[in-house]
Amino acid sequence: MTSAGETSLIGLANVGFLLVDDNRNMLTIVDSIIRAFGARKITHAVSENEAVSILKSAPCDIMVCDYILGRYTICDISREIRKSRDDRIKFMPIILLTAHTSLSRIQAARDAGINNVCAKPVSTTDLFRRLATVVDHPVPFIACNAYTGPDRRRKNRPPYTQTERRTHVPLAPAAQ
Repeated sequence: MTSAGETSLIGLANVGFLLVDDNRNMLTIVDSIIRAFGARKITHAVSENEAVSILKSAPCDIMVCDYILGRYTICDISREIRKSRDDRIKFMPIILLTAHTSLSRIQAARDAGINNVCAKPVSTTDLFRRLATVVDHPVPFIACNAYTGPDRRRKNRPPYTQTERRTHVPLAPAAQ
């Protein structure tokens, strides 16, 4: 328990959040939810330009962003963030908070480098789960010519047991 009977659910008091949404009412709702989880360092932005400006002056630890911001989408913003030379910005977890939950949009956002998705209308349980996932279970980061961002593979598949058809067999993974 913290003062005044508040509880800090996953130790977010020192985690810096950037909430990005062009709807100020949604910013207020998400801010209230995240504060209820124990967060205290929360910054708001209502546009892509404002978010980029904030990140350049004071990088945050986690960004929660709407899908559409004016003429930009989370895909544009995420690609820009993932190209940053500042590792604090480049590797920052991005949670997409959206009512646009079609599979094609979610896949496009994932392919642009977001870490997780939370559907609107937002519930405290769903947002808590997404935050806990990026804080407690971060995924490896991939950087190559075609993609920069968190590893997009989320399924634990069994090892391939069929006949190897590749002409060049990759090295075996290192023993753990």
